[in-house]
Amino acid sequence: MAEKIPQNIPFVLKCWHGLSTSLPPVTIPFVKSGRNGQPLNISVSLFSALVLSTINVIMGKSLLAIGFPENEKVTQETTGSLTAECHSNTLLIGLAFLFLTHKYEPAAKMATAPLWWQECCDAVISFCIGYMIYDFMFIIVSAENGVLSGDDYTFMAHHIMTTMYMMQTRIYGAGHFSAMICMFLGEFTNPFHNGYYILQNALSLDCCKSVLLENVQYVNTFIFASTYVVIRAAVGPAYFLHACYDLVVNGQKNGLPIWVITLWIILIWGVVYGSVPWVQLCWDMLMEYVPDSGKAQEL
Repeated sequence: MAEKIPQNIPFVLKCWHGLSTSLPPVTIPFVKSGRNGQPLNISVSLFSALVLSTINVIMGKSLLAIGFPENEKVTQETTGSLTAECHSNTLLIGLAFLFLTHKYEPAAKMATAPLWWQECCDAVISFCIGYMIYDFMFIIVSAENGVLSGDDYTFMAHHIMTTMYMMQTRIYGAGHFSAMICMFLGEFTNPFHNGYYILQNALSLDCCKSVLLENVQYVNTFIFASTYVVIRAAVGPAYFLHACYDLVVNGQKNGLPIWVITLWIILIWGVVYGSVPWVQLCWDMLMEYVPDSGKAQEL
């Protein structure tokens, strides 16, 4: 039976706790949760994938209603970005409150936290896994002429790797904070990043083009590019160095096999390496805002 949640915890975490404890369990055979020894429950992930798929359909219908073309790539991309906005903002809020309510230790065992916090953490991580499941299927379904592109395969590989990382934190019952800091810093710029694509696509259509949207895109592009450069080139690597250090020093003490620690470190720095072209692109975007740079112009 789930621990009764304290009344003084934030309302946001009460919602995540309710999600974690109210769904009927769906378990993976022969796989157990490292935090409680019970069969690994994936009901939140499956439910989240279903909800996000429903949101995708609703967003698609809404875009058609305001003049987006039917069965066109611009509509599919915008639909996907709007759904990703819902995921990013929901996930970021959940992660922020988890960080605020428990000591940050990248390699710690989840069982060191109060049971209610463990259930909230499980739900937030499972929600992110649910998005990976949804988006993996969305990529396949929306492939142009049924043919996957190089970018499609890259995103699918990313989803498989990140899902494996998050699932392993649940299976071993440790290292969840190392995954959460990657999730938080990785998702931090996504509301602006997806906003960039949404506005860019809207401005390409007669139904939505306006001076107001152009001005909003001008501001949003600056926020996106500047936060991306700062997070991916400075803040992220600093946190990741600390997370990797803690995994190496304390990971095995907390039940993490050396091969898992090694894999996680490779995945963490693989994402950092994969961000380099985007950091350069965002830096070039920022140069557009610098007077006398030779590039300054209205986006």
